[in-house]
Amino acid sequence: MTSIMSHLPLALFTTLGALGAGAFVGLAIAFVKGGLTAEQEQAADRKTPIFFVVALLGLIAAVFHLTAPLAGFNVVNGIGRSPLSNEVAVFSLFMVVAAVYSVMAFTGKLGGARKGLVLVTAVLALVLGVMMGMAYMVYTIPSWNNPGTVMQMLGFVLAGSALALVALPAGDGTKAVKLASVAGLVLAVVGLAVQVMVTGGVTAAMVTGAALVSQALPLVLVAVVLAVVAAFCLLKDKALPGVAALVVATFVARLAFYVMEIGVGL
Repeated sequence: MTSIMSHLPLALFTTLGALGAGAFVGLAIAFVKGGLTAEQEQAADRKTPIFFVVALLGLIAAVFHLTAPLAGFNVVNGIGRSPLSNEVAVFSLFMVVAAVYSVMAFTGKLGGARKGLVLVTAVLALVLGVMMGMAYMVYTIPSWNNPGTVMQMLGFVLAGSALALVALPAGDGTKAVKLASVAGLVLAVVGLAVQVMVTGGVTAAMVTGAALVSQALPLVLVAVVLAVVAAFCLLKDKALPGVAALVVATFVARLAFYVMEIGVGL
């Protein structure tokens, strides 16, 4: 339980940051696919700042994880050399672009720049998912240093596409967004399964991976069940219940991820 509480800010960061970024992927899919009227696009634009705020709340949660505010400068100094620093750099760039897009959208200034700018924001969101996963691939923590870690974070960003449904009109035009979100859920669940298998085979001086898997198993099962519920609701055009289940599933999965932290000696 202590481990969970100590990682709670990061669990919130990786949940809100990933899903908030993923919402822009959903917007990009909807706008590029087309089929929306000008009025529907403008209605979506007015709700776009919601997604930026979600990602911003994730960033604020991450700041609370720092033991000292000045530690942030050390992170910045490692850009290009440290996966953690690269994550911070990409997240910062994403937030700047997302802020510009959100402000222009809310004020009705996007015009013909909508598709181009939302595509750039979406690509940055997907790159962010990869960087968030790679930041945890520390060779002294084998339960994290495996492909499942990146699969989970990229999956959660893609699953976050469903958040865009809050701003988009119901109908066949959002089918691609829902399918992208379900695909992300599948990728995240597979990544979590990979982590469980890897962790189960790790042995350290004070604890075994199998013991940690046993501790995390209830959280893993809850996350998987909620992911299935979210996918079912999305495919059945029940967007709000689907999004709610998605958010909780992501958060619970992140808690399970941190429970399965097992380090080995240098």
